[in-house]
This record gives sequence, structure tokens and C-alpha cells, in this order.
Amino acid sequence: MKSFLAVVLLSITCFIVACNPSWPHRYDTLRPEVMFHGFGTAIVLVRDNRSGVLDGLLTPQEVGVVESINGNSHAIQTATGHALAQDVGISICNSLNLKGFNCVPLVSGRAPVEDELDYVRRNYNPVRIVFMTIEEWDVKVLLKAKLAYGFNLRIYNGRGELRTSLNTSGKEESGSVTAMNPAKEASVKIPEAMNGILSSLLSHPQVVTNMDMSQDIDAVTNRYKEH
Repeated sequence: MKSFLAVVLLSITCFIVACNPSWPHRYDTLRPEVMFHGFGTAIVLVRDNRSGVLDGLLTPQEVGVVESINGNSHAIQTATGHALAQDVGISICNSLNLKGFNCVPLVSGRAPVEDELDYVRRNYNPVRIVFMTIEEWDVKVLLKAKLAYGFNLRIYNGRGELRTSLNTSGKEESGSVTAMNPAKEASVKIPEAMNGILSSLLSHPQVVTNMDMSQDIDAVTNRYKEH
């Protein structure tokens, strides 16, 4: 009896996945945790280095696939319809703006990094440059969601000098095999996973040390008080 119920549940789940494959993933509303404060212009420059995007097998908006047991698959897109790199940049800026920065999200044009840093310095006069590279972001949804990810985060000062570089990668599973609509559940759980990964990077002590401008803020505040 239990085996029969398991087969029925599996059939129902796979049917729902096939009928509701297009639950997009929303990343632009994320607010990863940051533990530093600043002021002035911060540039968040995001480069999409996913192999499928570089090879032209994926569009920049694709973040994974919903699969079914019968072999069908449906691409998962960003909810905005924008490139994943754009949405990631916006999500980081959501947090930096709350911490006092005037944050501008940019998508890397794939020029040499030195050229892009020079362009940013000349056109924006930033106090900090956050250069995020998406090495991997691959979501596969069947009965549960499986995620493989990889990021490189580099922090530059306003002169374009590298202050710190961090890498993170891994694999995660989220959701439940009893979910009536795994694709819908993944559309919530996977962006939450993204938020956690970005929070972990941005809260790293090396990042906090090189992004925090609290002493500068205190100095400016004291000068105002003196007048």
C-alpha cells in the first residue's frame, strides 16, 4: 500500500511539474546582509562567467531547468526578464544603499578587468568597486531543487587597487519530495539560497574591513559638529 501511494504521489508531482514549469526566480528584490557602512558612490560590477552563457547554450536570463521523469525539461528564467548578472548587481545595491552608499549596478562587458575598472574610475569616481563574477549558478528541479554555485568577489578601492578576493562554491538541495509543486517551491527556496550565499560573502571579515567607512563617516560628522 505504501509503495502504491508513493507511486501515485510521484505521478501527481511529475504531472504538476510538467504543467507548471515556468515559475521564474526573482533575485532583484534580495537584500543580502552587510555589516559595514559608507558614503559616496559604490559600483557593483557583475560578470556572468557561466560556461553555458559563454558558449551561447544559455541566455543570460536562464538560471536552470525544471525536469520531468518523462524527459521533458523547461528553462527557468529570471522573473525580471533581465540578465542574472543585472539582478545580482541590483540585489547587492539594495543592501549597500541601505548602508549609506550611492550604489550603481553595472553588468560587465567582458572587456579585460583592468579596462573595465579604468572605465568605472573615469566615469563614476567611486569610493569602492565591488566586482562579482558568477562562475556557476545551475538549478535543476525534479522532486527537489538541486543547486550548484560558484562566485568570486573582489573589492577594489576608489583607485582601482585590489583589496581582497574571495571564492565560494558548493552544492545544495532544497525543498521537499512531498511538495505538490516543486517548481513553485524552488522559485522561493533558490532565491533564498542566493541571498544566503551573497550575505556570507559580503559579511566576510575581509570584505567588512575593506568596505567599511565608519571612521571616514565619523570624521565628517566631527567636522560638521565643529562648525
